[in-house]
Amino acid sequence: MVIYLLLELSIIGVSLSCLYILIFKHYPGGIIVPVYFAMYMYQPGRIIGTLSTALIIVFAYKLLSKKLLIFGRRRFVFLLVLSVFVTLVINLLINTYSLETVGYRTLGAIIPGLLGNNITRQGFVVTLFSLFIVSVLTFFSYRLVFIL
Repeated sequence: MVIYLLLELSIIGVSLSCLYILIFKHYPGGIIVPVYFAMYMYQPGRIIGTLSTALIIVFAYKLLSKKLLIFGRRRFVFLLVLSVFVTLVINLLINTYSLETVGYRTLGAIIPGLLGNNITRQGFVVTLFSLFIVSVLTFFSYRLVFIL
C-alpha cells in the first residue's frame, strides 16, 4: 500500500513540478521535494524541521562561501553533504537528549539540501511560495484522483 502511494504521488508530484517549472520558470525546491512535502502534509513538524534545516544549511553556505570558492556543481554537492551532516547531528542530539517529544524531524537527509540549493539560487520567498503551491496541488490532486 505504501509503495503504491509513493509511486502514484511521485508521478503526480513530478508531473506537476515539471509543469510548474515549464510555465513559471521557478523551481519549487527541486522536482521531487514537493512530493515529500505532500506526502507528509499531515506531519507539520517534519515539514518545519526540513525547512529549518534547509535554512541552517543556507546560512552556513553564506558564511563559508565568503572564504571558499563554492559555486555551480561544487555548491550543489557541498549543500547535499552539509545537509546530511546537519541532519545526522540534529538526529544525534535528539536521540542523546531524549527530545523525541519535540517532534523535530526532517524529510530524509537529502531533501533539505535540495531545498537549500534552490533557496540559494532563487531566493527564500520565491522558492517557498513555489514549493507551497506545488505541494498543495500535489496533495489535493492525489486525494481527488485516488481517494475519492
